[in-house]
Amino acid sequence: MSSSYPPFDQYREEFSNLVKRIEQCLHNEEDASDLVSQCESLLPQMYIEARGAPRKALKQELMDVHNACKMQCQSYKTLNEKMELMSTKSNVARMHSSKDLAIQQNSRLEGALRSIRESEEVASEIRQELSRNRETLENTQNNIGKLSTMTEQADGLVTSMMKRWF
Repeated sequence: MSSSYPPFDQYREEFSNLVKRIEQCLHNEEDASDLVSQCESLLPQMYIEARGAPRKALKQELMDVHNACKMQCQSYKTLNEKMELMSTKSNVARMHSSKDLAIQQNSRLEGALRSIRESEEVASEIRQELSRNRETLENTQNNIGKLSTMTEQADGLVTSMMKRWF
């Protein structure tokens, strides 16, 4: 690059450092997804700085660098994805973690079903108890009505008896 534009140059330097780290990860057959994501997040910033360049020629040169970085990032992303797919360790680990996750989720579902059954049993017992209480209240209300009638009759008798004596 023949010209320098400090805002863009900072992003390009950061991008170059990330590319070196990605290459090390790929060489060591390690996952570089986070580093590739960081590179991808730099690209829009580089684009904005390139578009804001003061001279047309510089702007075009920076846009070309941005496009080259974009293509490089995409190729590293593709390489990393291929490496992940081909890695037996990753696939086995993923299968084990998926199996473990499925077992945990199954266990949670079974626990939830147990809780639902217990809640239904408690609700049924409460309903039965409320039904018995209602019946008791209705019987008590009927008895109170009978007692009230008997009290009125007794009061009438006592009143009539008192009238006879006086």
